[in-house]
Amino acid sequence: MGTSQTFEPTDGVWSQLAKEIGGQFLNALPDYYYLGGIGPTVHLKVEEWSIVLEGYKQSTPDVERRHLPEIIRMRAPYNDKDSFRFIIWRKNLLSGLGKILGMQDVEIGDPGFDDEFIIQCNDEVKLRALFANARIKQLLHSQPYVFFQNREGESQPSSTLLNTANTELYFLPRYDQTQDCALLKSLFELFSETLRQLRSIGSA
Repeated sequence: MGTSQTFEPTDGVWSQLAKEIGGQFLNALPDYYYLGGIGPTVHLKVEEWSIVLEGYKQSTPDVERRHLPEIIRMRAPYNDKDSFRFIIWRKNLLSGLGKILGMQDVEIGDPGFDDEFIIQCNDEVKLRALFANARIKQLLHSQPYVFFQNREGESQPSSTLLNTANTELYFLPRYDQTQDCALLKSLFELFSETLRQLRSIGSA
């Protein structure tokens, strides 16, 4: 789940992505691959939200940090208003994940979507309202790998580009997705659409 490959901090795909979406590309600091923390980052401001694609290494004193795996992730903090939680992944991936505490498997009533994805949530009404947005479903279908959820926000934002919030959208892309500009643009649109839809249903 997630990625552990590293890439050069001057990665051309990410800098090109930032230009195409009107975002900001930041290189990793020179000591990132030794000290950990936040690495290369693409930041996009969408209305009141910030969406980031970032490399991240957990700082661990017991391990020589240059050998720590790099996680590549997308995040967008927002203030949750109703404790609605969901998680979605493709049926042929993570099939043994099992039930998340307090969640239940739900179908949204769209056979083409229900056949491809497993969704768990804690509020079926909210979930169906979220996925009433056809564009969100299209954007998820466009991704070869999906692990997408909203979860409790980090108490101390790892990036200075992010505000503290009680909840965040979170996506762990596969490495090939992180090197494909079209797929990354689709992921930024997925986050934007989902945040707007969460707001429209009273969850953000």
